[in-house]
Amino acid sequence: MFRGHETDTSSSSSSNAEVRRPPLTHVPSVQSDYSQKLTGFEDARLRETVNAQKLLDLPVNNKQSLIAKGILTKICRRRPKQRTFFLFNDALVYANISYGKLLAHPHALRLEEVTVSDVDDSGIYRHGFIIESPKKSFTVYASIAEEKRRWVLVITQSAEAARQAAGFDTQRKLSLLQKSPVWIPNSVATHCMVCLTTEFTMVQRRKSLFKTENPSRKRWLYHRKHAEGIELFEYSRYVDEKVVNNMTVDEEHHCRNCGKVVCGKCSQYRWVLPAQGPSKLRICRACHELLRAQQEGKKAADISTPTTTPDVQPRHVPVFAPPNWQQQIEETLNEKGEDLDNDESSEFDGHVLDGHFPRRVILFHPSPNLYLRLSCSSATINVDGLLVYFPYEYIYPEQYHYMLELKATLDAKGHGVLEMPSGTGKTVSILSLMVAYMKAHPGTVEKFVYCSRTVPELEKVMEEMQVLDKYYAKETGASGCGLLAVALSARKNLCIEPSVRRSGDGATVDAACRKLTASFVRRRRQEDSSVPGCSFFEDFDLNGREEVLPTGVYNLLLHANIVVYSYYYMLDPKVATYVSNDFPKNTVVVFDEAHNIDNVCIESMSCVISRRALDRCNQGIEKLASRVAEVKRNDAARLQQEYNRLVQGLREANAARETDTVLANPSRFPSVALAFLALPDEIITGAVPGSLRSADSFISFLRRLLEYVKLRLRVAHVVHETPVAFLKDCLEKVCIDRRPLRSCAERLQSMLDTLEFADLGPFSGLMLLCNFGTLVSTYTKGFCVIIEPFDERAPTVVNPILYFHCMDASFAIHPIFERYTSVILTSGTLSPLDMYPRILNFHPVNSASLTMTLARNCICPMIVSRGSDQVAMTTKFESREDLAVTRNYGHLLVEMSSIVPDGIVAFFPSYHYLESTFATWYEQNLIQKIQQHKLLFVETPDNEETSLALANYQKACENGRGAILLSVARGKVSEGIDFGENLFLLLHSPYKHILLPLFVSDHHLGRCVIMFGVPYVYTQSRIFKARLDYLREQYNIRPNEFITFDAMRHAAQCLGRAIRGKSDYGIMILADKRYARSDKRCKLPSWIQAQLSDAYVNLSTEEAAQACRRFLRLMGSHPFRQKDQLGLALLTYEHVEALVKERAEAAVIQHYSNVTTANNSTVPGSHMPKLSTALPPTQL
Repeated sequence: MFRGHETDTSSSSSSNAEVRRPPLTHVPSVQSDYSQKLTGFEDARLRETVNAQKLLDLPVNNKQSLIAKGILTKICRRRPKQRTFFLFNDALVYANISYGKLLAHPHALRLEEVTVSDVDDSGIYRHGFIIESPKKSFTVYASIAEEKRRWVLVITQSAEAARQAAGFDTQRKLSLLQKSPVWIPNSVATHCMVCLTTEFTMVQRRKSLFKTENPSRKRWLYHRKHAEGIELFEYSRYVDEKVVNNMTVDEEHHCRNCGKVVCGKCSQYRWVLPAQGPSKLRICRACHELLRAQQEGKKAADISTPTTTPDVQPRHVPVFAPPNWQQQIEETLNEKGEDLDNDESSEFDGHVLDGHFPRRVILFHPSPNLYLRLSCSSATINVDGLLVYFPYEYIYPEQYHYMLELKATLDAKGHGVLEMPSGTGKTVSILSLMVAYMKAHPGTVEKFVYCSRTVPELEKVMEEMQVLDKYYAKETGASGCGLLAVALSARKNLCIEPSVRRSGDGATVDAACRKLTASFVRRRRQEDSSVPGCSFFEDFDLNGREEVLPTGVYNLLLHANIVVYSYYYMLDPKVATYVSNDFPKNTVVVFDEAHNIDNVCIESMSCVISRRALDRCNQGIEKLASRVAEVKRNDAARLQQEYNRLVQGLREANAARETDTVLANPSRFPSVALAFLALPDEIITGAVPGSLRSADSFISFLRRLLEYVKLRLRVAHVVHETPVAFLKDCLEKVCIDRRPLRSCAERLQSMLDTLEFADLGPFSGLMLLCNFGTLVSTYTKGFCVIIEPFDERAPTVVNPILYFHCMDASFAIHPIFERYTSVILTSGTLSPLDMYPRILNFHPVNSASLTMTLARNCICPMIVSRGSDQVAMTTKFESREDLAVTRNYGHLLVEMSSIVPDGIVAFFPSYHYLESTFATWYEQNLIQKIQQHKLLFVETPDNEETSLALANYQKACENGRGAILLSVARGKVSEGIDFGENLFLLLHSPYKHILLPLFVSDHHLGRCVIMFGVPYVYTQSRIFKARLDYLREQYNIRPNEFITFDAMRHAAQCLGRAIRGKSDYGIMILADKRYARSDKRCKLPSWIQAQLSDAYVNLSTEEAAQACRRFLRLMGSHPFRQKDQLGLALLTYEHVEALVKERAEAAVIQHYSNVTTANNSTVPGSHMPKLSTALPPTQL
């Protein structure tokens, strides 16, 4: 349908009235009624224009006149739809058809920017044409050919007239950034049009039929849309929250630059398209490369051109190189006396990163990806084509190869397992490469999360980040690297309020802080100024202008590019839900010191209930009941408001609650204070059961649950059952169903917030009970319930304990692998690498174990298997009580104390074995002999005693006499102490609660490490047996295989305390005959195996003493200078460039070897298969 007026645009006048002549060409102007008819026609057109403006809800414009209107079929993203088009003299407007009311969603295109082109009519629809503009481009179809002809004619003529009236160049063409693409319909693309591999299925397509009527859920999705700014949530107000959370990366998206249908992996890039607005829009990978090439070429063109033409003339000029690139090459070659082999058969392309052309020019051969160094920059390192700013003058070979492996993992967009020797600068390598990668690929990696275990390690990361930022400022002239890094820790480490930081341990600090900063406390303070409060929290705007305040630091996480925090903030469900849940999908997560990450995952999903905890539950319930009665008398409306809120659901936005609970110490009550669990969405979004909504009903429910758990603990035999059996018995005896159990943890937290309890310490037992109920009713597979009536250490003492144990470590970490682009596990002791993907249930794209390059043999590992009396040394259960074995261990320590001049750290399999061995040594007068040479300190399970022992141990070593520290594998010393750093990191000031230095270490605190026995876990534990059975059934991991793996990784972690740098040296003694077996030796890290020769295997104590004397004499007789390491264990930038060239040559050899192999395989009569032995460049 087309209704319009015939136009004549032959006039070039700029007046709108003169552009269009009246459509009365068939009426002679000499007729008497011509002027009357002309006036009537103008009045009719004016009325029609005003009606169209009202219908479209457009502002009244007297200069605007309607030219034509009609209905056309517009090809939309999902399906063709009919739209009403209005052509004015200055705009083309189309809107949805809505009879009897204003037209819905009108879209206006400036007429001077509109062009029309023809379209192929060979498809289903006929009579189509394309309307293009910078704002929107699309295809429309008319009903008949004549209607199409009239629309094309009138739009073309009107647009030409509008451009002339506006003074635009009528011959101007719309460029790449000015022209909006025509979106290809979803139905046309069955696969991604960029990678051609991702298939679009009905499950993966975004559909608007998933509607929800819950307004609170719509609000939540609306906030998510504005907080993340991700196009995935563009239609989120129509999409169910569960559907959005379960969307995969294979969703359909349209590139805003070319209009192709691409998958999520190929559309992770953002770019500002000026014609479509100032914000960054989603584009595909191909357009991102093209636009970036244009940007780099424009920046390179700003460099001044040379006055003379150099002689070096490769066949093709690099695309990204500046005009004077050849002159730079020629000058560099003349300075170094080198010649460029200008091979006519080679085609070169250029590559420049970071938006500027550095002094380094890298050319690569397209086929073998050959990199050649033509000019050198002392500021950056070439890591597989990526220019990395490394903040130190020298670099270890391990660091360079580690960055190569890390970059390969990031390029593959997958997960990795990387092992790097201890003391070789892993932290600065990760930070340097990640910062360079994020700056070079801003759309690929938006956020980098660095997770470690202890506060000292987190502080070390931030110190290295400061060094790197200053180096960027020095080399680039900018203010720094341009990325925001934020470290998050517990209140006890960050709080600066004087009254709070003097409180004591973490739980006390959390309670004291909550008493000052909780939302209800702040509300009371507004009414009564005498109520105590936190001055830093209230006056944040005033104090925060001068210096950084830790108040609300977690709010910066969404804005930060680099986030540094503990494992618990990522793995612990109660913290990760609030802290890490809103991170974008293209986030890279690195778990440092990840050799024990599976145990951390299991601990975060398990809980233990003792009789003492149940006694605290009684006190907590009584306290709740008394507060509920008090609130009913004074403020009953508060409980009614909570009831109404719970009817709507558990997931209501509550900013005050986040402020009160998120910054709690994640290590406080590691198996108790699970305030929020990783529950399925159908649990969280559902309403609280009616039996739990009112306060009195919930308290009654808690009493019944408590009595049932007490009843289950009254047993005289061991109980081992599944969660399903436990729930069935609970339903039969106390009539508690599974559904209210699932909600009891969140219901308790809601009640504590409503009743305004500032100190949650008295409710720790009750929180444990509720979280156990939630866990046992949520997970039916991979968990077990074990009730032990007697204490393990005293089988005759009645001490019943209920264990709810997680047997699958992948439950906690699997959502992280699924959500984020790359997750990397790294440590110095990850061997064997293939075990972690099996127990964590993920598939790495890259696994690598690096060896240590040494200029001298500064590591002396040895295996001592027998004493001087030839009695075998072992800690196996049958020989633990053998006095001869214990005596030989004592003689070994006596010999080492008389030989080693500095500190000695001895590790035992368990605290029990340490205590019994120490008592035996004391009876045999071996302790007295040891103390004749060195002081003796012992690690205990008490943290304060261990910290005091460490401080005195370091003091004794600093005074020159040396000391011996008796520790336990899996203890505090083996897991969290860096003997190459200052041990002050473990001590806290009683006044400031910050970490204070005591001494400066020079790597002599762990000169010798002795591992007494193999640190097997207690294999008779029923919990451990249950896990072994589960691993065998689910992952086909044999029990002996896992037990050996677990023991050897902890032994390797203990041995790593001996060497904390290449300038350090140390002795590693494995004192057990079982280490000589191949199944034990092969599981040691490769950098230890490389130094463990056969001559140092199966030694006696006397032979070990002689070997230690020779080693220490060798280390002391030859001063170790820095120049001795250059080129081997320590590299300059020139050495790194030589490595780049070697890798390039290896790539060429591989390329031609593959070509030769392929040619030989096609020779007639060649029946034997030709095998290529070429290795990847990374392995060469």
